[in-house]
Amino acid sequence: MYIIENQACSNLQPFFFMSNFIKVDLTLRSAQELDITTAILADHDFYAFEQEENHLRGYIRESDFDEIKLNSILPFPCPFTVELLGERNWNEEWEKGMKPVRIHDFAGIRTAFQPPLEEVRHEIIITPKMSFGTGHHPSTSLMIAQMERVDFRGKSVIDFGTGTAILAILASKLGASPIWAIDNDPWSLVNAEENIKVNHTEGILLEKCDNIKGRESVDIVLANLNLNIIEIHSEDMGARVKSGGKLILSGFLQEDTPGLLETFHGLGFFQNTSRGEGQWSSLLLTKE
Repeated sequence: MYIIENQACSNLQPFFFMSNFIKVDLTLRSAQELDITTAILADHDFYAFEQEENHLRGYIRESDFDEIKLNSILPFPCPFTVELLGERNWNEEWEKGMKPVRIHDFAGIRTAFQPPLEEVRHEIIITPKMSFGTGHHPSTSLMIAQMERVDFRGKSVIDFGTGTAILAILASKLGASPIWAIDNDPWSLVNAEENIKVNHTEGILLEKCDNIKGRESVDIVLANLNLNIIEIHSEDMGARVKSGGKLILSGFLQEDTPGLLETFHGLGFFQNTSRGEGQWSSLLLTKE
């Protein structure tokens, strides 16, 4: 398992090992406001989120943070605080707040410093650093729940926007190979490599890229992204799925589901299932 930098990719980010991060703590009035605000911030350079009661904590590189811009994009008036975090503090923040996640008896996610989980079929060890995908966000747990409905044995997979590689790792545990885990953020790929090793999973090829143009078709494409990125890459994702193959999507709100269904129906897909959690939604689609 190794990392490729695909020369055909554009807009690749420089390798920031020592970036400082900003934690923004927002106080909102409802779960709906939390979910909508999370979706909007995810479209504006925020890397990861924690939700707790009426608090949303979002993390963004110091170099990308602009408080004036933040005020202009917030969908609801809300107080917030800003805290500068160094790399070490970032990891400590995650470790303090991380709790194991279970998607019924199908899968469980924990960190390496927590005891093994009992009564789950597939245990995944994820220690996030500066990348997205711990199972705590509804979009990730929705993806995992949809993956339970799919036969991955011997199937080829693209995990587009892999983050911590949590979905690629699960795909490997479910018997998929080969798996291309793709992300345009270098730090995510470093974290993904660490998580792949600690889970002793095989058949995963990490690749640094911001698109999936011109690739061979695969049996399954996984895309836990956001609405804007899904729409931009919809044709490319559709073209990468073999006839009879599956496309699993999440990272968008339930109100956006009808529009995405229309888009992918036009690309030759039909709907198997739609699952929701709070305001978040996911789709399992099959290509005709």
